[in-house]
Amino acid sequence: MRVLQLGKYAIYVYREVGGSHHLPHCHVRWPGGSVVVALPTLEEIAGGQLPRDARKLVPDHLEEICEAWDQLNQQLK
Repeated sequence: MRVLQLGKYAIYVYREVGGSHHLPHCHVRWPGGSVVVALPTLEEIAGGQLPRDARKLVPDHLEEICEAWDQLNQQLK
């Protein structure tokens, strides 16, 4: 589910199918790259580093992203 799109950056969260396989996280995507970011710690856990102009995007929308993850994955709580 796309949570938001700002410029060339999009943030997605997905429902964990078959049980939790990771800690809460989101996927930040842009043309030519993507990074998986842990929630709420904002640790980059896969895909390298966020580009400099995307580093404020997740913290600025953290509450909205966490709510979307929780909504999709409430059965894991």
